[in-house]
Amino acid sequence: MQTIAGQQELPTLTFSDQRAAHSPPIPSSLGPGGGMASERNGIVTDMARGAVAGVAAWWAMDQTLRILYDHEHPSARRAEDRARAGVPALEVVAERAAALAGVTLSDERRQAAGTAMQWVVGIGAGMLYGVLRSRFPAVRAGRGLAYGAAFSLGFDEGAVPLLGFAPGPAAFPWQTHARGFVGHLVFGAVAEATLTVLGSKASPLVPRSHVRPGTSASYCEPPRPCG
Repeated sequence: MQTIAGQQELPTLTFSDQRAAHSPPIPSSLGPGGGMASERNGIVTDMARGAVAGVAAWWAMDQTLRILYDHEHPSARRAEDRARAGVPALEVVAERAAALAGVTLSDERRQAAGTAMQWVVGIGAGMLYGVLRSRFPAVRAGRGLAYGAAFSLGFDEGAVPLLGFAPGPAAFPWQTHARGFVGHLVFGAVAEATLTVLGSKASPLVPRSHVRPGTSASYCEPPRPCG
């Protein structure tokens, strides 16, 4: 287009053109499907690290429970054994699961299945913690102690008796509850420490929705005792 003076007229930029020119490029990971794929990969990674943390934490918890059990008064041990009729809760779970499949377990197989169930629970709790701590800051309160306490109250003291796998809390002496609670605190602390060593990032202080594309958020820093 030519002006009267014969000079070429410069094109006029609209507001939308100016905004597009100054907008930062959208990272490919935030493109169509990229964000969802990245989130899925993050969850898988957190679960894998959490599984490792669950193994370490459950082992530490089991050792703690054994030591505490060995130092309990014999009368407390006898009261606990009477309450559970000599069968820990996770062995009851294994026995009932086998019964649904039409299988009757011997005492030895029931004990082995109960031990396997303990590791399943420990690894599962570690995986859950690994996923939650990367997304919700409150889960890490007390360096994992809050999660351990919630695990104890929600699982041992809550779900297990409610589902009929063990008598209610009142059936056991206070030493049983104290030992279990301490053991779960150890679980939470060791799980947190293990995930820290593995390099798992904690939940961001800034919500993901408030972080602009192209920028990064700052991160905050008894022999068979279970059931």
